[in-house]
Amino acid sequence: MEISGTENSAPASFADDDRPDIEYRSALDGAWYSVELVLLHDVLVVRYKEFPSEYDEVFPASEHFSSSVEIGQFAERFRPSFEQMQDSECPTVAKGTEVCALCHSTAEEVKFYDAIVVQVDRTRHGHNEKGEEVCKCSFLLSWKSGPLVGKVTCAKIEDICLRPKNSRVDPILLLFLKKAKDQLPEHSHNVLVDSSGAKSTQERQVRQ
Repeated sequence: MEISGTENSAPASFADDDRPDIEYRSALDGAWYSVELVLLHDVLVVRYKEFPSEYDEVFPASEHFSSSVEIGQFAERFRPSFEQMQDSECPTVAKGTEVCALCHSTAEEVKFYDAIVVQVDRTRHGHNEKGEEVCKCSFLLSWKSGPLVGKVTCAKIEDICLRPKNSRVDPILLLFLKKAKDQLPEHSHNVLVDSSGAKSTQERQVRQ
């Protein structure tokens, strides 16, 4: 779905250094995708990287949420992008490590889901023609989501992404979540109560 900016809905912008790479768990298939966020006034546009604009998802802050619980659940669908596991990182991966991995349930699609390492079958690492370390180990994964949830399958290092050391949240997302919370009916009610209370206090002071 495409959405155009207007004079009153210019995209919110931040320096690139303040924008960490993030991924988004789609509500359609539960898979994680690399995305970019654009905020047009109070409308969040989630743009899938390497996908055409017709796949964009649009979330109006004033219409999409009815409670703070829903906002929290929405926020949990975003996170800093997991990073491709490097051969040298093999020793740091062990039973219990949480990963995001390529799911081979279908040959035609490339989708990543959350899994947990249940066993590592370690093999002595080799080296390629450039002298670079090459991991040949196998990793048994128990899938936490996706079409193989609850099942255990074998993966290689090229299938696995690890949690990044940097856990910064995209400031665009934080700004949108604040806008969404400010427009909740319960928040508006609290503002009215506070304003009424302040007015009543002023009236009592005047009468004294």
